[in-house]
Amino acid sequence: MKSNFEFYGYNAPTSGKYYIDGNEYDVGEDFRTVKRFKEYKNAGFTILLLQHENSYSGEEFKGSACETCMVNAFKAGIDKIIVSDTRIKALCVEENLLGLKGKFKDEESLIEYLEFCTNPYRKMPGFYGIQLYDEPEFKYLKAYSTVVRALKKTLPTAFLQCNLLNIVEKERLTDGNEPIFDAYKKYLETFLNESGQKVLMYDDYPFRRDYIICGYSIRNYQIAAQVCKEKGAEFHTVLQTFSWVTNGRLVMRRVTEKDVRWQANMCLGFGVREFSFFTYFTKQSVKLKDGFSTDGIDGAAMINRDGTRTKLYYAVKKIIAEMKSFERVALKYNYENNYLIFERGKTFKDFEQTEYAAVNDNCPISVGVSSGVALVTESKNDSNGSLYMIENVGNVKDELSGALKQTVKVTLPAGAKSNWYYRGVEFIPKNTSNEFTVSLGVGDA
Repeated sequence: MKSNFEFYGYNAPTSGKYYIDGNEYDVGEDFRTVKRFKEYKNAGFTILLLQHENSYSGEEFKGSACETCMVNAFKAGIDKIIVSDTRIKALCVEENLLGLKGKFKDEESLIEYLEFCTNPYRKMPGFYGIQLYDEPEFKYLKAYSTVVRALKKTLPTAFLQCNLLNIVEKERLTDGNEPIFDAYKKYLETFLNESGQKVLMYDDYPFRRDYIICGYSIRNYQIAAQVCKEKGAEFHTVLQTFSWVTNGRLVMRRVTEKDVRWQANMCLGFGVREFSFFTYFTKQSVKLKDGFSTDGIDGAAMINRDGTRTKLYYAVKKIIAEMKSFERVALKYNYENNYLIFERGKTFKDFEQTEYAAVNDNCPISVGVSSGVALVTESKNDSNGSLYMIENVGNVKDELSGALKQTVKVTLPAGAKSNWYYRGVEFIPKNTSNEFTVSLGVGDA
């Protein structure tokens, strides 16, 4: 069992260069310094992921961008560094990896190659793990899993970051004809079974244009949390801290503190143990022509291209601190089940965020809401004690239009003993016997 939560941001401090439609620009400052890595750490991040221009591809390691970042980050106090090795990533999508027609004749040859690839950085101070190919489709899981198993023999204690797909087009998730949610469960289970991994990770970006919340997000958490429960796997996720435009049209909107808390509390309820954020620095490469989708919108991440902080930097720092203050409680419990509670007269069909969610009955505690929808997650500890998280999973647009906070009434079994927490801090609610009433803003729990 983890003793603490872990946090990191995608797109760590950059060289100061960025690219728009292939044209290079330079802000005139390299941010891959001890000072800027300390700034990253001070936000609450405990892990550093090196990718893109800070990846390693087999060049002379001494003086490389990867080595520079590892040295400076370790000096800044970051002792868990994940390396993105482009050669190892490429192996994950090889059609023929092993065998007579394969890239390698057998696993032993593959392991020899992995040892060669990792030798320059595996003994570096702070080395923690390796990032594998991002979001592999079902058809790649065989090769992907072969690489995972070989890496476990090469570097038995290294963390392997394997970020999987969320619920997408069915043909990317299965080789069969199952219904979409069955296909997704099969995809996750196949990865765990084939690779031997005990960690399940995917990214989820729920906040779309016009304040739309993706209808698959909650169902995604439900399926992944259930698979982790059944397989004994640890749950990791990536949260949305970016915006995305296609053809000049907003696809994913900029997020606020409320949106980050909405996601963070969702993660806590479903038993997530490691939290990453996409992105920390604004993405460097942007293409505005030819209808290309871009997530490199300045002002939408935590740090702008010129190194200045946005409001999101402070919001994420605040929320991480809240989560860390609650980890001593949360880490004693394991996810068990979830329940959606709707205002009187409403069902899952009345809210876009619950359109595809599974609705479970018989919540062990009585919960009623004055408006909108709440998510109740149930977790258990080794003594069969229960932890319930009640989150307002409404849409922030309702509050922006002047709607009141959600009033939640909780009725516990007679004589039940309870402790109550809000944003990581224990509090004593006003109560009458076994009934409690609290007011929750969107995203609060």
